Amino acid sequence: MNLLGTYTQPQRDKLASWLAAVIVALMCIIFGSTWVIFHLYLPKIKILSHITGPNLSWPVRFLLATHSWLLPLFFYSTGVFTIVKEGLIRDSRKNRIWNATIFVVVAVVVGLVQLALYLQAEQIRKAVNH
Repeated sequence: MNLLGTYTQPQRDKLASWLAAVIVALMCIIFGSTWVIFHLYLPKIKILSHITGPNLSWPVRFLLATHSWLLPLFFYSTGVFTIVKEGLIRDSRKNRIWNATIFVVVAVVVGLVQLALYLQAEQIRKAVNH
């Protein structure tokens, strides 16, 4: 079954661009929803850190201060922007560039958050073992 066989090249490009935008927007919504739920677990890191002794790093303190609104706002607004820009920008090449850029930025933000949490967990592990 060839879904793209009946479309012209510009239609295929637009359809592929919309498909990429929907995937990126869904990824943003999933990450945003994850952070809404994650607020149950992040304060436990603060409690565990105070029990074991090491101070919290500034990235983890920043996450504790803003985890309930900043990251969900970033991810949800990025997802909405991804869909809205598809209707506003007619050039499919520009849309693909925007989709790739948004994907990379979201992936970098998620990676930085994971790195900050991993480094804090490693610091706590070292304090518990000594």
